[in-house]
Amino acid sequence: MLTDEFARRDPGGVASLLPRVLAWAEPPADWTVQAGAELARFASLQDGSVRTALAAMLLLGVGCGLLGCFLVLRRLSLLGDSLGHAVLPGIAVGFLVTWSKHPGWLFAGAVSAALLAGAGVVLVQRHTRLKPDVAMGLVLSAFFGLGLMLLSRIQADPRGGQGGLSQFFYGQAAAISATDLALIALVTAVIVACVVLGYRQLMVSSFDEAFAAALGLPTRRIHFLLLLLTALAIVISIQAVGVVLLSALLITPAATALLLTDRLPRALCISATCAAVGGVLGLAFSSLSAAVWTGALRAVCQWLPGLGGASQTLGLKTSPPTGPVVVLVLSGLFGVAFFLSPRHGVVASWGRRAWRRWRPSSREEAGGHVSGAAAGDVAGLGPNQEVSREREAPGGMP
Repeated sequence: MLTDEFARRDPGGVASLLPRVLAWAEPPADWTVQAGAELARFASLQDGSVRTALAAMLLLGVGCGLLGCFLVLRRLSLLGDSLGHAVLPGIAVGFLVTWSKHPGWLFAGAVSAALLAGAGVVLVQRHTRLKPDVAMGLVLSAFFGLGLMLLSRIQADPRGGQGGLSQFFYGQAAAISATDLALIALVTAVIVACVVLGYRQLMVSSFDEAFAAALGLPTRRIHFLLLLLTALAIVISIQAVGVVLLSALLITPAATALLLTDRLPRALCISATCAAVGGVLGLAFSSLSAAVWTGALRAVCQWLPGLGGASQTLGLKTSPPTGPVVVLVLSGLFGVAFFLSPRHGVVASWGRRAWRRWRPSSREEAGGHVSGAAAGDVAGLGPNQEVSREREAPGGMP
């Protein structure tokens, strides 16, 4: 081939990159054709399980996206992770009641464990000098350790060895049944109704709890209501994304939305949309076969320096679970917002700094120059003080 001739004449030079560049012009590999066919089948919604899982991911995205904004504003990001790990012993106890994955018992056990964990966090925080993150970390480790102990007991028993509880760790959206979908729809409707009806109370108490108490709002009841809604959202999301990665469905979309806007209503809409889109894309990618994932990984390794020889040893026997793929998609959306956000993105920040550094001062154009320190002294500011709109917290939400 022509590229081989260039590489022979110029080994290790620029010509060595030509095979990689021109590889895109060659006919597509088998894995790309297979991936296109599988994604087309997914988009056609021919399978009933796909329709059920897709509807569940959309509903979960809306519910978790709305609650995530209030959790981030209240600095309770770790609460989702704590409650997500705390429901594991409740799931194990619910399974032990009937030695089967009965939706009613699993839901009751998970909700009970989540509420106990939330109450434990509140008690530790109010009766000790420990910070909220320390209290949540203590509850997370204690409940998760208890859950692992119960789960090992279940797996050791012949009746529970094939119970399928391992899917609660990383999620498997394809296993969502019609009963699970109905429960997800009911809880999502409750979350949306509470957010819409109590929007002003949630907004004021999230930004300034002392001010909300001064206005006569029941801040403690609002906090427990948000805790209850978060517990319900976590319980219905376990089947889709798993216990380990559950907090990402609550926090990552909200963090992405708060980078893109300073208005809470817009942030709620963006967060819900981001969570729903991430869930659908993650579900679509996780539905691809192991052969497609193996081909994609090998193609990426061939492009990365030093990994071309290891590409042939890579291989997946099964498709990845839904939870990790959803988290990767959501992290990718956050990365795009982190760099390209119009106001709070890295690129925009670099652009503003470069503009302030190189733009001519109006006084210089007039022939006079006043140093920054002198200007600060004239304004009554110290030499180390600075007034900057950009240093204001993005809390200008109404």
